Amino acid sequence: MHNAIIALGCGREQRLYDAIEWEMAMTKKTTHNQAADREAVFEAIAREHLRIETLETRKSDSLDFHEVAVWALRDALAAAFEAGRNAK
Repeated sequence: MHNAIIALGCGREQRLYDAIEWEMAMTKKTTHNQAADREAVFEAIAREHLRIETLETRKSDSLDFHEVAVWALRDALAAAFEAGRNAK
């Protein structure tokens, strides 16, 4: 479809093509920002509720595996649920 619009040349068709390109670029940027925001929320919940300093893989069992109390896990899940509700 984009090639057909380009072939038509300038004017209204070119403005439409430019608008489509801009929308695609903004969607990609927004998606990247949303992913970064989501990761920041995950990290904050892990630190606050689970006492896990990072969610990065560190290739060490003592650093990558954690004992977590069920009440802390429940609180972390509730925080994630609320974050999701508030994100909409």
